[in-house]
Amino acid sequence: MNKKNIIIIGSGITGLLANHLLKKKFNTFIIENTNNIGGLLSSIKFKDMYFDYGTHIAFKINHKKLDKILFDKLNKKEWNIFKKSVREGIYNFGRLDKNSGTLDARNLEKEKIVKAQKEILKKRQKKRFHNLHERLIHEYGETLTFNIYKKAIKKIANQGLNNITPDFLENFSIERVRLFKNNQVLNLKRKPFYNSKISYNKISDRNSPYEKYYHKKGGSINWLKQIIDMKKISLNTFVTKVQIKKKKILNIKLSNNKEIKCHKLIWSAPPISFLRMIKKKIKGVKPNSRNLLIAHLEINEKINHNLHYMTCYDTNFKIYRVTFYSNLRNDNQNKPYNLSCEIITDSNSYNEKKVINNVLKELKSMKVISSKSKLINSFISFKKSAVIIHSPESYKSFSNQIKICKKIAKNILFLGRNNFKHSLYQNLVDTYDQCSKLKN
Repeated sequence: MNKKNIIIIGSGITGLLANHLLKKKFNTFIIENTNNIGGLLSSIKFKDMYFDYGTHIAFKINHKKLDKILFDKLNKKEWNIFKKSVREGIYNFGRLDKNSGTLDARNLEKEKIVKAQKEILKKRQKKRFHNLHERLIHEYGETLTFNIYKKAIKKIANQGLNNITPDFLENFSIERVRLFKNNQVLNLKRKPFYNSKISYNKISDRNSPYEKYYHKKGGSINWLKQIIDMKKISLNTFVTKVQIKKKKILNIKLSNNKEIKCHKLIWSAPPISFLRMIKKKIKGVKPNSRNLLIAHLEINEKINHNLHYMTCYDTNFKIYRVTFYSNLRNDNQNKPYNLSCEIITDSNSYNEKKVINNVLKELKSMKVISSKSKLINSFISFKKSAVIIHSPESYKSFSNQIKICKKIAKNILFLGRNNFKHSLYQNLVDTYDQCSKLKN
């Protein structure tokens, strides 16, 4: 009996995992329109050093079957394994805090701290929120909203709180805040209502349920190698035409002129791209998008702390987040030392020399590298529209686009973020569940 064809658009972790789960029962094809595999988990090898697209650390999710697929074949001797949380820091209010990466409201004036504590402890009825402003005022109170969150969110989104969806906090991992003394924190976090909003004051106080992995030679892509099947992947290729009949996709034509019969189309790109391809015009609101510029550096001086990464919410600096690979590899004794600095920007152009010089200046000013550090090598990655910030209106349009796609073609399947799953954990579980249904 001939196997049916399943075509997977995109070679990020969603597409790679879907292919791994389905390739025994179906003929699978992964179509990738770039030269890179892994999506946001891809890596760049530059002069024997690995650089990632930001901080992406593999972790077990305590899902027996998924963890077996993603971790059982790893040679543990090649990996640094973190039993507790990775070490994250924050730069805000003009100082570096190495205790935790969560927002810290304890830097506010005493009167504001007392007011913020009363507001966040106030019991409120659950409700649905139209935008992020409504949620912050209702769940966190005015003091934290205007003194802590507004500035941090502005740096990431460059949008007003009314123009952002309520789930923004979880999408960017800023839903918890430091506000109380240690003994108060321990008592409050026993209650789910407060646990979702209150953070430990030190990352070392938190017992993470997830075991984390980072390759000793670096490169988040090394985690995915066990589910990458190059025979199934067509790089620098895209869909040019879709044949649909009686609400079913029959054939897919590719940019290399290859045509493939289609039993199921797994789409991990935005739904609007499918609608445009089939020339379906619909009205809708676009999400706000920002570019991600990443400055990758090799320096000559040892990293002067043990942080794995640091987030900067201080608006006096352009850097948003820094990943310290030498610390992740547990190799802080050997030169050169490498790191990546993410900048979220609306600009579509940049001067590489100016960017690198400014990044080096900011790192020294924040004291996350030695003032004596000199640059050995550097290069820049630029990801256009990599940071998506939905407004309430664009989110409605996004949901509507998916509904329209499913009405046009009943054999299209949206996975990951296109199935309203934002975190890596949610993406993996959703992909596993949806592909299991296809196999049955």
